[in-house]
This record gives sequence, structure tokens and C-alpha cells, in this order.
Amino acid sequence: MKNKSLLFSIVFLLAACNNEPLEYSDGMAVFTKGQKSGYANEQGKKTIPATYDIAKNFRDGMAYVRKAGKWGYIDKSGKELIPIKYDYIYGYTWEQGCKGALAILKGKRGFIDKTGAVLLPIQYDTITYASNGFLLRENGKWGFADKDCRELIPCKYDNNNFRFDNGLCAVNSNGSWGFINDKGTLAIPPIYSEVYGFDESIAVVRLDQKWGIINTSGKIVLPINFESIGKLQDGMRLVQRSGKYGYVNNAGVLVIPCIYENADEFLDGLAKVSMRDGKWGVINRQGKIVIGMNYDSISFWDETITAEQSQSHTFDRNGRPIR
Repeated sequence: MKNKSLLFSIVFLLAACNNEPLEYSDGMAVFTKGQKSGYANEQGKKTIPATYDIAKNFRDGMAYVRKAGKWGYIDKSGKELIPIKYDYIYGYTWEQGCKGALAILKGKRGFIDKTGAVLLPIQYDTITYASNGFLLRENGKWGFADKDCRELIPCKYDNNNFRFDNGLCAVNSNGSWGFINDKGTLAIPPIYSEVYGFDESIAVVRLDQKWGIINTSGKIVLPINFESIGKLQDGMRLVQRSGKYGYVNNAGVLVIPCIYENADEFLDGLAKVSMRDGKWGVINRQGKIVIGMNYDSISFWDETITAEQSQSHTFDRNGRPIR
């Protein structure tokens, strides 16, 4: 008698569990029958049979479901909008304004839209989100797709830090660097040992152990025979050739010859320079001496310049002594 009462209680509990109030989303609710799930409409009618292993809530007329270990999307009639064949679909990307959702099929990745149409072929080993699109990797090489899931850079490069400056992006092919345009077409052949991105229509490049500057057409505007070329600072770059320092302007033109033993970057139109005897002075952007090279050290301040030589001397920024 006790066993019959226990069996009745279990059956009653199971029945109660299957008749819990339904929670609706987008006019549909998930219900369960045994180990399977289906959907009921707002009238409580079970319109989509419980055939799915996992059934997610409807949103915008679509629901994400799993059957036999595969994922897809159905509409409110139960019709498959996106075939239930994928290893996984990251549908949340649609909610973030992306045109496509990342889909995985047989270990490969690509993008599909809400109709199931393939936007980006499902052939990539990895797809990684970037600030302005997606990094693609295939057979050990890298490429890039934009936010509309269009491949802009084919997967044939060794670097994955793609950034366009002045319409060009540096790429590494088999250890050598060049540039492609925003169509993904090679604009400057990969012949350089190292490159920096374009800044004001010029780029610093290295060939073997020497540095130079090219323009967006790939033309050399500063010969590749410098030991070093600094970053653009205050409209000038500090350069070194044959052990001496000079300056090039923002167009890559050598405007102050390499004659100094030591030099600092420009700051507010002035730079500290030193000749052979180790004494320091100050020059302007035209290379004119503002403060003679007679001092052991020089410091720049907001409105003044301090020079040390046995005692401290103060100058204005035009080189006039301040008493």
C-alpha cells in the first residue's frame, strides 16, 4: 500500500512539473515533455512539437534550437530559418548591430545572416573580434573582414595587427613587409625588413640595417642610408647618419644636416644639440643657433631655458639672456 502511494506521489509531481505556468517571450513559450522541448503560442496551444534537446526563447520571430547535437534557428511555425546543422551559432552578434552571426561548422568558422545565407565562407580556423572588424586566420595566415563580414584582406599574411593609415596597411609576407590598400590589393611590394605605419603621407622603412622614408606611392623620399630615424615630434624627426645627428621635416626632407654629435627631439620649435667637445646649445627648426654650444647642460621650462656652465644662466625662448 505504501509503495502504491509513493508511486502516485511521483506521478503527481511529474504531472505538476509539466503543467507549470509558461513564460512567454515574443508571443511564444518553451514547454518540456520528458527530455525534449517545444513551443506553445499565447493561447497555450502547443504549436511546435517537443522534438528539441534545447530550445531558447523566441526573439524577433526566431528561436535558437539544438537537435542531435546541432544548432539552428526556427520561426514561429517551426520551419527552419537556419538549418539545424551547425556546431554553434553566436547569434548575440546580431543584437550588437553586426550584419552576420559567427557560425561554426565541422570546426570551421564563418558568418551567416538571419536567413541562413553565408556572408563570409565557413572556412576559417579562427575569427577574432577587432575594434573595426574581424581578424581571420586560415592555414596559419592572417586576414581581415569588416563589420559587414566582407573579407578585405585575404588570409596570406604573417601579421595580425592590421591598421590603415592614409588608406594603406602594413602587411608581412614571409618575413618581409609591404603595404596593401583598402581594397586588399598590394600597393607597395613586401621588400622591407621593417616598416612603420604612414604618418602625414610618409612611412619610415628599414632595408637590412638602414632606414629611410617612402611616400604612399612607394617612392623613396629620404634615401635608405640612415642608422636611425625617430618618431615625428613637433613636426621634425631626429635622424642619424654616419654617427652624426640631424633632422628631417614632416615631408621626409632633410632640413638640418647630420652634423651633431648628440641631439634631442624638438620641443615647441627648439632642440638641444651638441658638437664634438660635448658642449650643448639650442637650435630652431631652420637650424639657426638660438643659444651657443657653450654649456654643460640645458633644460627647457615653460617660458625659459636654463643653461649650466660653472653657474646657471637663464634665457627666454628666443635666446635672450634674462637677468
